[in-house]
Amino acid sequence: MPRAPFLPDDLPPNVRGALWMLLAAVLFSSMEALVKQLSLSFHFFEIAFFRAFFGLLWILPFVVRNGRAALVPRSPGLHVLRGVIGTAAMWCAYYAIAHLSLADATALSFTRSLFLTLLGVLLLQERVGVRQWLATTIGFIGVLVVSRPGDGIEWATVVALLGALLVAAISVLLKKLAANNTTASITFYASLIMTVTTFIPAITVWQTPDLVALAQFAAIAAIGTAAQVCLVRAMYHGEASVVAPFDYLRLLIAIAYGYLLFGNVAGLHTLLGGGLIIASTIWATRKAAGK
Repeated sequence: MPRAPFLPDDLPPNVRGALWMLLAAVLFSSMEALVKQLSLSFHFFEIAFFRAFFGLLWILPFVVRNGRAALVPRSPGLHVLRGVIGTAAMWCAYYAIAHLSLADATALSFTRSLFLTLLGVLLLQERVGVRQWLATTIGFIGVLVVSRPGDGIEWATVVALLGALLVAAISVLLKKLAANNTTASITFYASLIMTVTTFIPAITVWQTPDLVALAQFAAIAAIGTAAQVCLVRAMYHGEASVVAPFDYLRLLIAIAYGYLLFGNVAGLHTLLGGGLIIASTIWATRKAAGK
């Protein structure tokens, strides 16, 4: 993988990976803040369509460079399923961002790792130890703290958790797709299918964007694509158990964006519940890595 010109060559791999993960966290948070800003004027169906459409345009040059042979789809049914689930996950995420504070939406999104543990057991027959089950339980206690069920659980909270579950399901599908498909084909067909599946619902709520809004839609896709690249580079350079925790800085960044852009002040329930979710996920990750 090409080196980044802005990082010194003598950095240890884990430090390099951590810096890439930190950059990914900033970019993901920036994209979500822009999604929330656009949700004040546009329906999340339309935002999702433009995210998928511009995302497809951004990746086309890189996909074409891999050649036609790299785009031959193997297991086409899994490609379709991955694209459909990806669409549903994006709808859930954008609905949650539109209706919850950025901090709450971000904290709940971290439960994807907890759901991945459950799906790994159910679908991949993975073995999970007592400590990992305990970590998963603590994580879901954190969900209860964030959502404050005593005050009545918001529909947006349920949707956010569903989105996290769908993202975990995508991770399981990617493991299967990666066995006999190129990265180019997985990326291309996911983007293509998501563009098609988001288009029809978007028509029903369509508002023609002006040039400023179009630029913002394009920025969402560009920032999201760049964040994904940073995430891949982080995992390439560093150990997952070391670099993954830096992703949780997104909660602090989301709190800052929420306050500066939308006047939202994170409550104690968000900090405490988010802390439990993050701590349990880090513990489970390090345990899985044998640390």
